[in-house]
Amino acid sequence: MRFPTIDKKDANSYCLSDMDKFDPKSIRPSILAHAGDRETSSDKNPDKLSHFQTLTEITDTDITGETIEEALIYWRSIKGIDVAPSRKSFQIDQLPPKLIPSVAVIDFVDEPMDFLYRFFGTHLVHVAGMELTGKRYFADQVVGFGAINETLVPELIARRAPMFHHFEWQSSRGVTYESKAVRLPLSDDGERITGMVTANTISLFARTYR
Repeated sequence: MRFPTIDKKDANSYCLSDMDKFDPKSIRPSILAHAGDRETSSDKNPDKLSHFQTLTEITDTDITGETIEEALIYWRSIKGIDVAPSRKSFQIDQLPPKLIPSVAVIDFVDEPMDFLYRFFGTHLVHVAGMELTGKRYFADQVVGFGAINETLVPELIARRAPMFHHFEWQSSRGVTYESKAVRLPLSDDGERITGMVTANTISLFARTYR
């Protein structure tokens, strides 16, 4: 699956219509960032993300057997000798269909850096309460979902390797969820990190009481 080039002046209206067949209609790192109700929010989801509670780095062994591991396996299979595969070579339709709605593809653009969402899956739209495809995180003043990337993206660029995290967050109704995420770097020239793919699992957080 190819991602057309987005012209800066057209970024806000950009959409990936060729992905509709997958029914999918990069959480920056300020863990305490709160979600707001900007014009990008969706009234169809009254229980969207409110704020993050914990963030813990894990390893690839902690996602073994989970659906998001398929994104890592595919990333490794196309990486070759480069530091990371290019966005062009990372074809979303090669991932399991059930994973695609929980995937985001993000370009690192502009100076200072902004995060351009090339693709934002339908499950993420529901959780975030907003559609981010074609949006720039800072330029479009996105609030809430994506905040964790403010911290994790610079770390991803420095490490030049996949990163894995477990985090808990609370919804606007006070429901606690837990998620695992893998962030996979992309490189359009085989050397610089120019974007990333994120794959996520999201579920209700179950506490054990004794």
